[in-house]
Amino acid sequence: MSARKTGEKIKNQKCVATKRFVGGKPTGAGANRPAGGRNQISRRNNLFSKPKIMYTKKVEEHFKHPRNMGELPNPTASGQAGNPVCGDIMQVQLEIKNDTITDAKFKTFGCAAAIATTSALTELIKGKTIAEAEKITFDDIVEYLGGLPPIKMHCSQLALNAFHEALTAYKKKSK
Repeated sequence: MSARKTGEKIKNQKCVATKRFVGGKPTGAGANRPAGGRNQISRRNNLFSKPKIMYTKKVEEHFKHPRNMGELPNPTASGQAGNPVCGDIMQVQLEIKNDTITDAKFKTFGCAAAIATTSALTELIKGKTIAEAEKITFDDIVEYLGGLPPIKMHCSQLALNAFHEALTAYKKKSK
């Protein structure tokens, strides 16, 4: 519906991508947004904006307050995994005594899901035997966190890959 009618002039008429002024009052979508500038096009209509990713409370908690982040002074084994597409890099360090993981630390460069999944992984593997820890799947990490958006599922696999790299290094070292 056009704000301009044939042969009729309307006071203060201005049409912007998300806003219409008719008779001096803003109407339509985005009526309460400021006129002009970068806000002319609504983010929901912007083809170049990223979709908003929703995380569970547990993912947010592990991201804001990660468990076991840092480095071990003398790790028994260390493993690293990364994804060149998204740029996430995860390093997992393990302290293993009598085939039991007594401590685990991680360092992650990546998104909130990458940090949360590695933090959750360390919580899941601490205190377990190597045989028990090897049975942990990426689905276990996702379930522990209460779910992940489909676009972030690869983060749980990366965390697991870093862990398996550390286990492989430990097995080579202990032969």
